[in-house]
Amino acid sequence: MINKNKWEYFQERLESTWNFYLEFLEKIDQESSKIHKAISDSNNKQDRKQYIEYLNEVDIRYRFTLYSSMLITFCSLAEHFVTEITKEIVPKYESEIKKERGDWLTKNLELIKKVKKNLDIDANDIRLFSCYIKIRNCIVHNRGVISNSKNRKKLEIAINEIVQYGKQGNYCLLELTKDGHLLLGCDLVGDVVSKSEDVLGKILETV
Repeated sequence: MINKNKWEYFQERLESTWNFYLEFLEKIDQESSKIHKAISDSNNKQDRKQYIEYLNEVDIRYRFTLYSSMLITFCSLAEHFVTEITKEIVPKYESEIKKERGDWLTKNLELIKKVKKNLDIDANDIRLFSCYIKIRNCIVHNRGVISNSKNRKKLEIAINEIVQYGKQGNYCLLELTKDGHLLLGCDLVGDVVSKSEDVLGKILETV
């Protein structure tokens, strides 16, 4: 019953946050459409220039802000629930987690596996979600700039993993600009939500 309640609460949080995301995404899309129309309708060169500058603001900065904030929110939500579940089933969690190697997700899953031998989560989901966590960390700690990131090599590997995965499924997930800034794609947030549901769902099925 505890696990069922946790899953239901997690789903409710996902749904409410997802609806919030869609609401703001729609506002950005509407604003973008208005600007495009204004550009096509305008015969004034100076006005068109200002509209184009504003369009870049909306379509690049506003979208990045929304995508990145939602990436942070959904990754952190999944982290919270996985950690709480692991703490419930693993005695002396705080000391045991320090003994494990790897990223946050790998450490928690390894601890769960020691108690629940039948835990079976798709390795690709684990790898990709761990990559999303690394992207989230870069945005939180370094504003999405990879040049002076603390773990640049691991971050670059994560970026490549996500880009290649996106190409295979024709998803717009992630790009890296010429000046070394992360550019989040329109499909990234949805895939983060899907992966977090899959990972947490498998954990709760097991425990």
